[in-house]
Amino acid sequence: MLTGFFEKVLHIRIKSDHMFYIRIADEYNNEQTFPVPQGGLKIGRSVDCDVVLETAGISREHARIGIESGQCYVRDVGSKNGLLVNGERTHYHWLRDGDEIKLPHNLITFRCSKSPIREAAGVRSRNELASEMEHLAGSEKKRRHSISDFSIPHPYVIAALLLVPVSAFHWAFALSSVILAAIALREMRTRGNYRGRALAGIALCGAICIGGANMFLQYGGFQAFYEVHAVESQCRENLESIWNALQRYKQDHGGGYPEELIDLYPGYVSHGSILVCPGRAKTESRGGYKYAGRRASVAGADDIIVIDDAVDNHERTGALALYGDGSVERIRVRDYEYMRLRYRWLE
Repeated sequence: MLTGFFEKVLHIRIKSDHMFYIRIADEYNNEQTFPVPQGGLKIGRSVDCDVVLETAGISREHARIGIESGQCYVRDVGSKNGLLVNGERTHYHWLRDGDEIKLPHNLITFRCSKSPIREAAGVRSRNELASEMEHLAGSEKKRRHSISDFSIPHPYVIAALLLVPVSAFHWAFALSSVILAAIALREMRTRGNYRGRALAGIALCGAICIGGANMFLQYGGFQAFYEVHAVESQCRENLESIWNALQRYKQDHGGGYPEELIDLYPGYVSHGSILVCPGRAKTESRGGYKYAGRRASVAGADDIIVIDDAVDNHERTGALALYGDGSVERIRVRDYEYMRLRYRWLE
């Protein structure tokens, strides 16, 4: 198989008067040389290209350098940022020795020289020719690698790293970082860009750790919020039911309120649990709502007639109170002591 490759390359080189190659330099002045075979070279960011460039602005398939009738040409294959030849934007250009092809963050210099094999025909030995063909075969195998391990990292890697600290705010950012890092690792698996793969691995691990912790805390916090909200909603319904029961009791007893809330059961409330805050079950204490008693009959619209007996009933977020006009309002924790001083019956 290798002998057939040598024969094919020997046939191409001896048939043509020239050999073509390109020298690529990135923005850090790292250079690499690639020979141009008869089938041409495809340049781009995709791993399927013959020359893979990972720098920003390079399309998956950016340009193609081909040979036709013994002469080289460069052609834009639908890239986003296009290409410049000797400073002028072009889509198709016949190349001459020394022409400079500008791609984003990369400069390609086209070289055309007399074939060293043809010049040495009849002078070099078979062993020397075989050695040169081995060198060409090695270059052919290396041309699919990245131009430099020190080029700009894959854009997905940069995006994944930027999302890692943001993952502390929501697990969705962590998921996005994991996906981007995984895609970048897949695209760089054959490129030899060890620094880029290391950064992608760091982003992947960081996103998994931070996102996992965030998800655990977020779902735990949401569950606690749901429980507090459910208790408060039930407590509000209880106080509204008590208000309706008090109004019916007042009509049946000549405008007077009961002395105790328990007097509303079972005639005016369907179940005794309505007279107790649902948060009581969590505090493991006994007792029901605090009630103004017969003083409620002369209470004004701004006076409290029924209130939670403890702020602990709602995870110390405050107490709910039923006013003389039937409204239910929240009493903040810091105001609860003031209410105790204002309404002696709260003692």
